[in-house]
Amino acid sequence: MRARSIWLLWVALLYWLVRKLRTRTTIMYQKQRQKLTNAINSCPSLQRGYHPTPWLLFDYFGHVMTVIVHVLQRLHIRLTRKQMAYKRELLTLKDGGTVALDWISPPNTTADPTANPGMTEENPAEEKEEKEGEGEMGGEVIKTNSKGVPVVIIMHGLTGCSQSVYIIPFVRLIRERGWESVVMVARGCGGVRITAPGTFTASRTDDFGEAVEHVRALRPRSAIFGVGFSLGAGLLAKYVGEKGDASGLTGATCVSISWNFLLNTPYFEIWSRNKLVHDLKEYVSRNFDELQQHTPMVDFAKVMSSINVREFDTEAVVPQFGYRDVDHYYTDSSAGRVSNKISTPTVAIIADDDPVCSSEGCPEPHQLGPGLVVVRTSYGGHVAFGQDWYPGRESWAHHVALEWFETLNRQGV
Repeated sequence: MRARSIWLLWVALLYWLVRKLRTRTTIMYQKQRQKLTNAINSCPSLQRGYHPTPWLLFDYFGHVMTVIVHVLQRLHIRLTRKQMAYKRELLTLKDGGTVALDWISPPNTTADPTANPGMTEENPAEEKEEKEGEGEMGGEVIKTNSKGVPVVIIMHGLTGCSQSVYIIPFVRLIRERGWESVVMVARGCGGVRITAPGTFTASRTDDFGEAVEHVRALRPRSAIFGVGFSLGAGLLAKYVGEKGDASGLTGATCVSISWNFLLNTPYFEIWSRNKLVHDLKEYVSRNFDELQQHTPMVDFAKVMSSINVREFDTEAVVPQFGYRDVDHYYTDSSAGRVSNKISTPTVAIIADDDPVCSSEGCPEPHQLGPGLVVVRTSYGGHVAFGQDWYPGRESWAHHVALEWFETLNRQGV
């Protein structure tokens, strides 16, 4: 009995040491910005820092956290039937391209689905079949927001959309708060047709900018916030950096951001070859006819024979947009180039054990814009940040984002 007690004591001590030494959360920003300091101090999740799910504490490389959290989130959505019923609006862009705005209104909202002629009742019939990042659309959305309820615009990651497993828990959290959310679904993703030359890329911020302008026109009395996940996080950070004071957003949160696409984690190639490039090829297959029509300069035989993301981008993106080579594209896509120009209050979260996006490209203190708050955690994986004993619900990053927006909305930062 005594030996067993000693053994348990040693296990508890080891767990405490690992948790103490490995669960660091570093927050970096311009300390002289008192409004940012006040906002950070008003966010309980930021003040506590990130503490991962206890039984994932010994996952040193982020793979297990990333996979387990996404699997459990998907399972939780299916078991609880929490798949969201969005109201889809198709937004025609200035170049003739199309993105979707998938809306979720707060509970007890009186909707007028005919108020906006751009609204569609549901996804195209062929998209009703439940797939990764896709799902049936329905529900209601209103054109005007007389009470000025805040609106959160969400950007998904690579080939995702409004039914992605990391999106749904956050949308539900926003709705429970009584706010409105809208997911911008990129060209060719989630049932959106490609109607003009040019696909979605990591560098193309104009589409999001037009979506922000459109939402502001529909909700002139509301505070507008932005959230991006993974690829969407990089796009959002690049957007607020390029726009400066003219972003049209009250605040932003970027989750699992890559600041420098030229820097990869030691494990990126594993994900690139075994997951990401297959998602990209599926994107091409779903939109093949439209892509052939609008992007004749692309050799799709070479695209479909790509073995990793770098080869895919070389064959699919570089010729479309006139880049010299893939490194030119990656440089243009990197938000770190404009981090010093970010004035919109923006929290950017990255985990050091993220196996997909490298934290090594984080801005240095002299590269921080007046509105930028960089949050680095030792754990978290990629778009995971599981917490508590069951990490299948909202993540720590989801709560940070909502608390940040609540604080900005309350304090008028």
